[in-house]
Amino acid sequence: MDLSRSAGLALTRGLSSSPASTSAAAADKNAEAAAGGATPPAYVTKEYLDNVRFRIFGTHIGNGLRSGRKVLRKNLIGDKVMAWYPQTEAYGKPHQGDKLWEDPDLFVAKDRLERYQRRGKGPPKKGAGKRASRKK
Repeated sequence: MDLSRSAGLALTRGLSSSPASTSAAAADKNAEAAAGGATPPAYVTKEYLDNVRFRIFGTHIGNGLRSGRKVLRKNLIGDKVMAWYPQTEAYGKPHQGDKLWEDPDLFVAKDRLERYQRRGKGPPKKGAGKRASRKK
């Protein structure tokens, strides 16, 4: 540490108050500010420590109120959710507009319904259910 810098630090700490050292301290302070370094204040405050902590560790300087920062720092999960469900285009109904296409699922359901109706176990006609046959 050179002599002019130590004189500047002594001035900021209140150890020297001569006019010559004041101008040297101001010049040293300007040179240090231009170089990017910051001199610590005469006494260390909580704000100064928070700023230093933010520059070193990247922590958040807050006022103690709820801000939602914790939620926003989490990784986004949209891609994982979308990967869970199958692609609708590949597994959907690509032949929906085709009039000649017969859906195999619909064919199986109609066949099952016909079998039930032959045995008398199919659904009742509209308006002929158990509830409609009751008297008021």
